[in-house]
Amino acid sequence: MEHPTPCSCLSCGCDISQVEVKKMIGRQVFDIPTPKIIVTEHQVGVKECPECKAQIQGSFPESFKAPVQYGERIRAVAAYLGLAE
Repeated sequence: MEHPTPCSCLSCGCDISQVEVKKMIGRQVFDIPTPKIIVTEHQVGVKECPECKAQIQGSFPESFKAPVQYGERIRAVAAYLGLAE
């Protein structure tokens, strides 16, 4: 991205609007894109035994310990930034 050069000399006020640029000086800014949160809902079914009325449900993967939690990629970013233990 090129930014404008002044049109007059900052030292003496001379008009330099038609003077050719002698050199370019660059500065780089590194950033990451705005994150897009992806939510995936995992569900297990619950059945009732017709004999004893017990409630039997499916199993979530072992890593799914809470009703809502962060996924592995967001945990990795937090660790990288020093926000997680």
